[in-house]
Amino acid sequence: KADDLSLTYPQRHEDHPEWRPDVPDYLAALQVCEDTQQPLERVWTLLLDLRKKGLDLDSSRDRDQKEIEGVRQKLAKKEHKPNEVDETFEELERQLKDAQEAVAY
Repeated sequence: KADDLSLTYPQRHEDHPEWRPDVPDYLAALQVCEDTQQPLERVWTLLLDLRKKGLDLDSSRDRDQKEIEGVRQKLAKKEHKPNEVDETFEELERQLKDAQEAVAY
């Protein structure tokens, strides 16, 4: 049942102590809470439970920032040595835009 997922999400992984939730895990559980109209207190409890298991909401932002820097480096390399970068300028610009939007989200 959908609401069972949001209510038991952290407990479902108790048999896997190495499991660490990430932002997509939280967003998926949050979506279930929204879909099943869970009270706000339940959402906060879920967030606290996932943080206890190791959820780091800032880690994805750091990852996105690194991705932005990597794409910028590819763009710079493409300008100076175009044959060493497989992607086109358009592809790299799209990747950069996507990564920047992810950080803004």
